Amino acid sequence: SKYNTSPEHEVTLTKPFEIGKYEVSSKEFADFLNAIKADAEITESPLAVKYQDMHIYRTPSSSSNANGVKYENGTFKEVDKKKPVTGVTYYGTLAYCEWKSSADASYDYRMPTEAEWEWAAKGADKSQNYIYSGSNTVTEVAHCKTNNSTAIGRSGEKYPNELGIYDM
Repeated sequence: SKYNTSPEHEVTLTKPFEIGKYEVSSKEFADFLNAIKADAEITESPLAVKYQDMHIYRTPSSSSNANGVKYENGTFKEVDKKKPVTGVTYYGTLAYCEWKSSADASYDYRMPTEAEWEWAAKGADKSQNYIYSGSNTVTEVAHCKTNNSTAIGRSGEKYPNELGIYDM
């Protein structure tokens, strides 16, 4: 196979965790960028954001940025609030989670571990052993070449998996 996913190994999750129903939207990320923009270094063409000496967001100059954020008149805005944000770096995810945690003291937001993500994607203890996350038919759960989709689709348009999580 082109993608060697073996050998499989058993992983035990020892602590409970929560995971978002949808991916982080461009609207949510634009809100974050607006909250930190006074402390950020912003380059407009192509759009790039540096925060705490780390590159956290970048849009390629050849991109229409249909899934990201734009910067107009000193404000970050979503291109499409229903689409997941793209162009976020690893450091951008860390900064976003830290900001989100400080804004909502009831949660400690973080990226899931690989094991947590895989467990959630497979449907956890509700798994029906689908090939894809939520179906045996890729077009039911993903925007892809097979269903003539060349762009990243809006979150939640396809079927969720067994846990009610979309776009895994």
